[in-house]
Amino acid sequence: MRSRYTNRRFARRFNRFREAAGDPSALVERILAVLGIGGLTETNVVELGCGTGVMSREFCRRGARVKGFDSSEAMIRFAGSVPTDGPGPEPVYGVADHRKIPLPAGSADVVFGAWTVNIMLAETEPELRYKALEDLVTEVRRLARPGGYAAFLVPEAAAAQGTLTAMTSAHGFDLRILDDEWIFQSRRNARRILTFFKGRWAWKVYRTRWPQPDPQKGVLLWCRIGE
Repeated sequence: MRSRYTNRRFARRFNRFREAAGDPSALVERILAVLGIGGLTETNVVELGCGTGVMSREFCRRGARVKGFDSSEAMIRFAGSVPTDGPGPEPVYGVADHRKIPLPAGSADVVFGAWTVNIMLAETEPELRYKALEDLVTEVRRLARPGGYAAFLVPEAAAAQGTLTAMTSAHGFDLRILDDEWIFQSRRNARRILTFFKGRWAWKVYRTRWPQPDPQKGVLLWCRIGE
C-alpha cells in the first residue's frame, strides 16, 4: 500500500496546515523543560521522521545543528525548499528509513521524532510491529551519545496502544503528557486542518466550540542514553 506521505501535493498541504495550527515554538519549550535542557546552542539534533521540517526549523532557530531524516522523498524535498528564517544554520536533510540512519554512532545529543513512532507502526504489518519498534530503539541508542537524550512525541490515543506501551515497559522510556492547543484563523481553516490530520469526526466534535482553541494532548516518551 502506497503511503500518502510519498505524495508531493500532500507534503505541501501537510506543511501549510501544520504551520497554521499549533505553535512549534511553545511545543519545543515544553519538550526541553521535560528533558531538563536549558538551551540548544551548538547541540546536535537528529530528527527522525522530520516530515516537511517544521520542528527541525524550530530547533535550528534555537541554535541547534539539525539533521532531519524521513523515509518520504516528497517530504524531504519540500523541507529543503523552506528557509529557516533565523540566525542559526539551516537543517541538513536526507531520505532514510528511521531504523537505518546514515550517521556514525554517537552523532546526536538529542534524537527526536514527532508522530514518528505511531505513523511507522501504523504503516507496518501487525505481526512486524514489535520488531520494527525494537529496531527503531536500537538505532536511536546507537545514534545518541552517552548522556544524550531520545524523545518521541505521539498522540495520546496512540500511547495507550499495545505496541507503543513497550517503549516504557520493555525499553525504559519515561512518559509525560504534554498539553498543547491548536488555534485557527477561521472556521473554514479549522475544518480543513482538523479533517486533514484527524478525519471528519474531529471537525464534528470541535465545530460547536469555534473560535475557541482546540486542546491537543500529546505524550512524550523519552529517556537519557546510558542511564
